[in-house]
Amino acid sequence: MAQSEFYKDLSKIEKKYHGISLKKIKIGFQFFGITLIALVESFLVPDWAFYLVTLPTALFLGTIPALDYMDKWKRVRRKLELFFVYEDNFYTTGQIRRYEANEFIEKDNICETGDFLLSETPNHAF
Repeated sequence: MAQSEFYKDLSKIEKKYHGISLKKIKIGFQFFGITLIALVESFLVPDWAFYLVTLPTALFLGTIPALDYMDKWKRVRRKLELFFVYEDNFYTTGQIRRYEANEFIEKDNICETGDFLLSETPNHAF
């Protein structure tokens, strides 16, 4: 649909607050929360378990906001949905057709091989 010079579709334009879109502000708060969780875990978890607990938690919680920040989350989400969701799509006509043996024999006036570009009549020189 062509856009009018006087009527612009503003539903697809993100609102910005102080030059930052609402989506980026939300992602920033998510990263801030992940950072707080990682800091709390770093103080509560012993030194030897830091890498076993804090880094996997940060990776697990930070993957979606990072992909969303890079505008790749929709594509990755669609691939995950197609990978994990199994859909049964069948095309049925409601009847079973039995083929006759003579349906697979080439008729005399039909030739599927030959020079198609140079002549319009079938080439029967086998």
